[in-house]
Amino acid sequence: MIRMNPKQFRELGTMYQKIGLTQMIKDSKIMVIQVDKEYAIQKISGGIIIGGLSMSKYSREKVIQRIKSSVYSNANQLNMEQCYHVCANKQVFDELLKKECQIIFGRRGTGKTTTLKAFTHYVNQVRKAEHPEDSCWYVRLDECIPNSIEILSGALEDNIAYCVQNMLLEFTTFLMNEFTQKEKTLRPKPKKFGQVEDDILKLAQLIEEGKKKIKLLTGSESSQHTNVKENEFNLSADTSELLQTNNFLSKLLSMRFSFGKKAGREIRTTKDKQYVYRIDINEIRRSIEKIIKTMGYRTLYICIDEFTQIDRDTSTTIQPKVAQVLKQLFFSSSIIVVKIASVWSEYRMQTRQEYGFREGIELSQDIFKHNSINFDSMFDYNNEKAHQFFKDAMLNYFLFEMKHEEFIQLPNGLIVSPRIVMTEEERNGLSNYLVELLFSKDSFKHLICGSQGIPRVFGILLVACFDKLKEVRKEKVTVEIVFDCIMDNYFDEVRQSIPDSSEIFTGMEAHIGKTKNRFFLLSIIDYNTAAFYFDRLVAVNALYEYTSKVIPRELRNTYKLYCVHYGNYLDSFKRGMSKLNNDTMVGQGYLFPKFPDDMITSPQKYVFMLPEKLLEEAIFSICKKEIRKESIRNYSDVKTEDIKTPE
Repeated sequence: MIRMNPKQFRELGTMYQKIGLTQMIKDSKIMVIQVDKEYAIQKISGGIIIGGLSMSKYSREKVIQRIKSSVYSNANQLNMEQCYHVCANKQVFDELLKKECQIIFGRRGTGKTTTLKAFTHYVNQVRKAEHPEDSCWYVRLDECIPNSIEILSGALEDNIAYCVQNMLLEFTTFLMNEFTQKEKTLRPKPKKFGQVEDDILKLAQLIEEGKKKIKLLTGSESSQHTNVKENEFNLSADTSELLQTNNFLSKLLSMRFSFGKKAGREIRTTKDKQYVYRIDINEIRRSIEKIIKTMGYRTLYICIDEFTQIDRDTSTTIQPKVAQVLKQLFFSSSIIVVKIASVWSEYRMQTRQEYGFREGIELSQDIFKHNSINFDSMFDYNNEKAHQFFKDAMLNYFLFEMKHEEFIQLPNGLIVSPRIVMTEEERNGLSNYLVELLFSKDSFKHLICGSQGIPRVFGILLVACFDKLKEVRKEKVTVEIVFDCIMDNYFDEVRQSIPDSSEIFTGMEAHIGKTKNRFFLLSIIDYNTAAFYFDRLVAVNALYEYTSKVIPRELRNTYKLYCVHYGNYLDSFKRGMSKLNNDTMVGQGYLFPKFPDDMITSPQKYVFMLPEKLLEEAIFSICKKEIRKESIRNYSDVKTEDIKTPE
């Protein structure tokens, strides 16, 4: 037994860092493992007592409980620092640090929000001491648009106005917080630093008030107006409805309003005028550039999340218009670098106008995508990469929010504490131990398959497996437990989100049951005819679509390749079509199944044909839903039940 006080422990850790860990690991008496400068695992012959600090002995059940308590189904529940600790995708930070405007694509739950928030903490805290001139601002655009209570009209101008102005006002708040922090810590201060506070206040006023112009609804204009410049962003507000507010500009420009008593004098409500507010993009951009240069920034990263959600409650996309404003404001700056998270199937950042003019942000011209930050294919179709990622994710759950003074002894004698940093090899050894401690053979591999490669679903399934483990009173999570949890998740969550046209989906299930494969080919002709349906299945994770680069050259110009949800595949066996034997479990227990050799020579064996009558049903169902949705949005007097659908 070795006893040390905290000072001796620190000295021992320093010695280990100087002489390296290799020799220590070879010595059977001592092993030191480090984790991201925050966690340490040590095994010293007979155990260890550090000073007077207490140590908790963890059984398998306590390890499970700690992991369960750290799993959050949504990154919005976590702050920046928590996202950093739980993020298993930190290797993409090197890519995000590039001074290049980039877009992160990924289905919902793939970790876009976690990564952007973790990256923000990384820039603002972890690497701040080495790079004090870099900062990062994170913003969610879905929080910058109105909800159904704030605005009833659903007009495009309302959402655009809300989104642009709220985003810019949030940005001025960030700049003011940065100024306050730099004022306390920055030595020496840049020239004219004292003017920054006034400049930020002027910027906020410029964004909030804009330039006001009054137009009569008859078409003639009053004399109260200002000249309009070329690069101005136009927003309008109708005064035909009543909404009492002391400062309607701070509530956003496009809300419906009327005036009442103010400052001791009465102003009559105007019902026949329209107020148009114009934001001068060039003036705002110059003001921002002046502020960030005076504050001494080298690079200011702007991370924009939930971009596709700005189309919420609108019948037509507003993404190109908002993207155009972002482009004019930030993309020409030598200091600002923009990172945007989006969903590929809902990406609408650019539109082509008359005479060939492109409005918005153009992919591969203004903003760039890279394989390493495409979360739809972040494992590069490599099962080993996927396995390592989810082992790291579970390890991060276990280490999540461990207190600095905390000591935990695992069942195998390892002692975990937030002290020193471990190598990747040592970290991998610990994650392997957790898998062996909690899961029986192959069960963790099948759990990854059931997640469809989505971290959020993995966390949900992990908790479900641990809950069921307690019910059945098993020592470890078995393959049968994993299968049950995957199918429960499939029926309760995924299948409930599948769009209408059950005949098409039933035909697809029958095809999978017959071929006993998790994948199928779909002709591009059939896809183009019913793209709305298959895109929806991909969006709700009922299907996974392979990119063209992994489809054999002989097939990619003729077919699309899909993989069905693992729960759907397992269900086909459960219904008596066959039974999963050991060979089948090993062969299919991969996130990305292997393709048979004859898929190239005999593709028809794997093609799902879309019958004509099923296709008609799908089109009819989708059209009916879209007509109802449009009617509700426009507040039509026609009742929903009276709407006629196309014959």
